[in-house]
Amino acid sequence: MTIKQIQLNPMEATAYWWVKTIKNKVRDIAVDKKNYTVQECEFLKKFYHFTDVEWRNLYLRLTSLVTDRVHLQDDDYKQDTAQAYHNDINAILETMIQDTVPDIRLASRDVEDSVIYTNIHGANQIYYSCEINPLSTCHEANYILTGDSNDLKFHNLVMAVITVLNQNNKNHSVDHLRMVFCNIYEEMYGTVDRKELEEKFNLTMSQISEKGLIIGTPFEEEFSCQFADIDLVGLDQYTDRVVKSKIIKGRKV
Repeated sequence: MTIKQIQLNPMEATAYWWVKTIKNKVRDIAVDKKNYTVQECEFLKKFYHFTDVEWRNLYLRLTSLVTDRVHLQDDDYKQDTAQAYHNDINAILETMIQDTVPDIRLASRDVEDSVIYTNIHGANQIYYSCEINPLSTCHEANYILTGDSNDLKFHNLVMAVITVLNQNNKNHSVDHLRMVFCNIYEEMYGTVDRKELEEKFNLTMSQISEKGLIIGTPFEEEFSCQFADIDLVGLDQYTDRVVKSKIIKGRKV
C-alpha cells in the first residue's frame, strides 16, 4: 500500500508544528508528572483528554490564525516556545477550552527553545543557538491533517486490539496480532480484500511504532507495548467493541 503524502503551505506547516509540539508536551508531562512544575501539571489537566479530534480542531484554528497574521503584516510572523512568548498560541487554546491556560514553556524538556518564523514563502525554526531548521511541508497523511474519519477509526481499532491483547501478555507475535485484528475487523465490517487489509494494518502499525508507542514493526516476529495511560484516551468505545467481539469473547488470545 502506497503511503499517502500531503503537501502543506507554510502556514499549515507552522500550525502542524505547533500542534505536534503541544501534543508532545502534554504527553511528556503525563508520563513523568513528578519532574514538572505545578503550573505544567495544571496545563496537563486542561488538555489531558484531547483526542485527535480536538488536535485537528486546534490545527485548523492555528492555520487560520497564522494565515491571517502572515497576510496582515509586512515582516515574518513569529511565536516562541519559551514561556511568555507565545501569547497567540495560548489565546487559541483558551478559546478552544473556554478557560484560562497556564503559560508554560512548550518545548520538550531536552529540547532547546526556538522561534518559528513564517511568511508566504516558507517557515523556519530558529533555535536560540541560531541553528536554522526549515519546517517540513511534506508529511504522511493523518487524521489531524486530513480529517479523514475512516483513517482515524482504523487507527483507533488497531490501538484497541493491541490494548486488549496487552492485558494478558506484554510481548506478542506480530503475525498473531495481525490475524486477530483482521478477523475482528471483518467481524465488524464484513469481508474485505484480506491482502489490502493486512497492508493497511502494516502501515498503521508502522505509524504507531514511529510514535514510540510500541517496540517492533509489522515485519518483525514480536513487538511489545509502550502505551501510557494518556495514549488510551478516547479509545473506550473501540476497546469495548473489541472485548465484546466473538474473536475475543470467551477465548484466550
